[in-house]
Amino acid sequence: MNLFNYRELAAAQELSKFVKKFWVLDNALNHSEFSNKSVLPNGCFNIAFISGNEIVIENKSGKTVLKEGIYLSCQLSMTIDVIIKPFTKIFLTQLYPWVPVMFSDFPFEKTADCYVPLQEINSGMSRNLAGIELYNEAFIVQFFQNHFLKYLEKNRDSDLILEASLLMKEGKGNISVAELSGKLGFSTRFVEKKFKQHLGLSPKEFSTILKIRNSVDEMTRMKQFHSMVQLALENGFYDQAHFIKTFSGLANTSPGKFDAEKFLLPFDGKGF
Repeated sequence: MNLFNYRELAAAQELSKFVKKFWVLDNALNHSEFSNKSVLPNGCFNIAFISGNEIVIENKSGKTVLKEGIYLSCQLSMTIDVIIKPFTKIFLTQLYPWVPVMFSDFPFEKTADCYVPLQEINSGMSRNLAGIELYNEAFIVQFFQNHFLKYLEKNRDSDLILEASLLMKEGKGNISVAELSGKLGFSTRFVEKKFKQHLGLSPKEFSTILKIRNSVDEMTRMKQFHSMVQLALENGFYDQAHFIKTFSGLANTSPGKFDAEKFLLPFDGKGF
């Protein structure tokens, strides 16, 4: 009997500009490990509260084991497979891409596909969460609703990442770095530097994630689409071959073989 449970909780209105959602991977009552599900990049960060035993995260580059604790899950550049050990639960707070720079000066340049203990990201927040019951969803939600905004400090870099992210989302990732930089009023070199500094991804990598997620959302929502060529062109790819190569590199499967049941996808059918 599979006792694993996936669920999502909405963030309160005052948090909704910073927190996309809360989501739970709950294997706490299961005697068996949970596996065979993948997670796609979506352009967001997550604060992960792991309780119980450990989880194992696998990607094309290797394997990461995370013990009980609180971590910042940084930007993903590739799909991961998640293995949750018996009697283990993960509660995640999904943050929009402009949020970490508002509460941390941690150097994110080389953190793509990394999981950093929260104490290294923001020691004050980590201290205030020390000793909490990591499985207690209500307490964690209450902490974010009552205290999280106090840690956020708007700054020039967060404004830049916010505006850039929204422009890229509006264009479904179909905007060149030159065009993006022009709209932001900065040089391409400056924008690339800030993306790498605060997201660990280049603007091109970030836009590719958005384009692939948009195509996944369309495939999942529509169930059927007119042609692979149409899907490729609508999502800003040069041709079908370019789309298939990029999709396969990010999702570890071709668009023709994509099976939504093998992925943990959001209930609203949307990436970032």
